[in-house]
Amino acid sequence: MSRSKTPSKSTTKLSWQTMESMVKQNHHLVRSQQELIESLLARINRTEQQLNKANQKIRSLQHGLAISHLRGETTVFHMHSFLAHKAAVTCIGWLGDLLMTASSDKSFKVWEQSTDGAWTEINHIRGHTAGLSLIQRAGDLIMTASGDLTVKLWDPRLSWRCVGTLESHDKSVVSSACYVRVPTKLLVTGDRQGIMCVHDEKGGFTLVLTRNTKAGGILSMELLHPKSKFLVTAHNSGCIKVWDCIDFLEVRKIQVNKKELPIHRIKMWRHLLVSAGGDKQVQFWDTSTWTCVASGIGHSKSIYDICTTSVSTCLSGVPEEELQALKNAEGSTTETDAEVASMLATVGADGQILFWDPLSMVKHQQQKRNTEAMMHVKSVKTPRKKDKPQIITSGVFSPDGAVLVLADRAAHVHVFGGFASIYLNDTKEEKEKNVGGNVAVLGEEEEKDNKEATVVVEESEDRKEAKEETSGFDSGKGRRK
Repeated sequence: MSRSKTPSKSTTKLSWQTMESMVKQNHHLVRSQQELIESLLARINRTEQQLNKANQKIRSLQHGLAISHLRGETTVFHMHSFLAHKAAVTCIGWLGDLLMTASSDKSFKVWEQSTDGAWTEINHIRGHTAGLSLIQRAGDLIMTASGDLTVKLWDPRLSWRCVGTLESHDKSVVSSACYVRVPTKLLVTGDRQGIMCVHDEKGGFTLVLTRNTKAGGILSMELLHPKSKFLVTAHNSGCIKVWDCIDFLEVRKIQVNKKELPIHRIKMWRHLLVSAGGDKQVQFWDTSTWTCVASGIGHSKSIYDICTTSVSTCLSGVPEEELQALKNAEGSTTETDAEVASMLATVGADGQILFWDPLSMVKHQQQKRNTEAMMHVKSVKTPRKKDKPQIITSGVFSPDGAVLVLADRAAHVHVFGGFASIYLNDTKEEKEKNVGGNVAVLGEEEEKDNKEATVVVEESEDRKEAKEETSGFDSGKGRRK
């Protein structure tokens, strides 16, 4: 019997030339799409750089606008004062919206502001056997230093229970401290004899290193950036020293004043380091060259504290893995109104609050003809008792920059307001609206670029279909196979 032949499926054979041309076309298509993607990424990078530069200019303009409003007569005003302790208030600080005050009465208190503006005591903590000289945050804990030569650690999450006592300094009172996060979490303390002790948090704040600074008492400590490895110390011999937080070796020494008057406080203001002390001057230091780029006068007695709403933009000593992220975030819209305005004030023994304009001061000193130091832009007096100036021991802006809180030796706390009207930046809703508008514009441009890419793809698909139609013919004979 004859078997019926099943019809075989027709197969289309492609010549080597045809396949080679198709591969070339696909390669060309992929390359064109890659070039398009690279051009889009380059445009995005250029746009981000332009946006950062524009934000930096806006920040400078907003700072100048804030300074111009600050010059008004009724801008900053005294809100109220209250008796905080039985003895002098030596140091104050913030824990979120809570105000902390340390006193020479051997205790510290925690205050909360009510809706009517009054401050209510919610915690009164005792534990030291001598007056307190320092209170500040140390990671999730609060540290206090006292004349009993001890440093105590308190946990606000455990009803302000004392979770540790450090007895590293056995000869002098701890007068300054700093919490270091890079390269590891450390608590650095300095006393009035110039001894610096380093405690490791992972080991329960055990003492891992002791260093003699050989420059007299350490009155203040400051990191160049919260993520920097460089620590700056101010001494009562009138000098500033820079330390490497890896092995705590001295990197640089700067003699601030020739008379060796004490430097009571140092603070970072954007990319500048600010110092003030017994010479009654405010000095600004360029952290890249460590030269004094500006100085200001106005106080009649020693300066004890520097208050600012600015954040540090100095990236010296920041690890490489975090450096690029910080550079991209510089001048971003995530800064608060207070940080953009970057207010700067100094307080001291004369009871005066002096406000400064660092940018104008730096520009002023860049002119070689200007050899004299600039004056402050505004002066505010603290309330006096029996016509005697109050000696201000400490001062700090609130986290949102709305109020300035000062402490004095008469056991009082003074609250000044009016700063919210100085900033005059966009509200949170307006910022979100502006960001949404920018995203919409970028979305339209991206959609346009996608359409262009789609046209390229469609054209390549048409070429492919035409090639498939002609691939069924023998190119040599010109007939159907």
